Amino acid sequence: FRWNRVVVEKPFGKDLGSYQRLALGLKRLFGEHQLYRIDHYLGKTGVRRISAYKQRYPWLTKALCRERTLSSLIVNWEEDIGVEGRGGYFDSFGIIRDIAQNHLMQILTLLCMEEQGGGGGSEAIRQAKVDVLKSTRALFPSDALVGQYRGYKEDEGVPDDSSTATFAMLKLSVGTPSLVGVPVFLRCGKCLRSRKCEVLLAINPESRETLGIPGFESVSEIRIGIQPEIGIWIHGIREGDSKECTQFLSSTQVEKKECKGDEVSASSSIPISSGLKSAYAVLISDVISGRNSSFVREDELVLSWSIFTPLLHALERSLPPIAYEPGSDGPASALAEDFFSAIQQNKSYKEKRKLQLRSKL
Repeated sequence: FRWNRVVVEKPFGKDLGSYQRLALGLKRLFGEHQLYRIDHYLGKTGVRRISAYKQRYPWLTKALCRERTLSSLIVNWEEDIGVEGRGGYFDSFGIIRDIAQNHLMQILTLLCMEEQGGGGGSEAIRQAKVDVLKSTRALFPSDALVGQYRGYKEDEGVPDDSSTATFAMLKLSVGTPSLVGVPVFLRCGKCLRSRKCEVLLAINPESRETLGIPGFESVSEIRIGIQPEIGIWIHGIREGDSKECTQFLSSTQVEKKECKGDEVSASSSIPISSGLKSAYAVLISDVISGRNSSFVREDELVLSWSIFTPLLHALERSLPPIAYEPGSDGPASALAEDFFSAIQQNKSYKEKRKLQLRSKL
């Protein structure tokens, strides 16, 4: 071979200081161009489709990049099982390090970065993700709700006095022009109601009629399914008869079905390139080919850890997790109410719209 490429798997340290020590050791042996820091979420089909969606659907880019278009952005990750025998490893890191600081932040930066032109290349993509992180304020305890499901301490390897979080809800302040003042939530937890990863975009009421999505008079919510369902669901008022409708889209086709009640159900699968089904297989193929756009750059990790380290240290000092029941939505608090308010805010719009329609009759 004429090249040496080294794959480094997470965890990339536990905070900013430990990552910097790891990075210093790697620098002594390898150049940055040789290092492929792997986050397997960047190999998942649903994540890799985000850029394709933005290129295929201009209205999605408009929703994500135009000022005063979004009223909230939520990246939500849920599992309906516990640590299942991984308690020893998990208890050393917790849900924020295991899921939020890497997987969910990768999704967020891919969503919010400025799209690169055809000649941008992989470094331009990685720089665009870094620019999003540069605009994001560090997290502190007032921005977080953490919980631990009842029964977690019974898993093998988990200490009886463990204060490790199995649930986290984080409220970020992202300073890109389109997200200034927009609440951005990362939510992740184990032993919740369901298993899924998704992005929820709530559209500002003043912008719901300006996105220009074909077939819609106005749009109140866009949901991007990452796993297990992959695709885009648009909810709004249908053009022509002013009925509420949900429409499914994928990056390879658009499906329209007749509305039945409040929802349209449509199933579609998005083929995985080269037939590779494993996220790791996709990424290892990228390593062999020298494609580094789906790997994490050193300065990206420094910025990400800078955002999370103040919160992580504060949690370890004085913020114990709140207990919650397995199969629930997690612990209750003011921040949880903010989250569910962001999800449910479209209900008030729907009721208002119904009253407007009735007044026209």
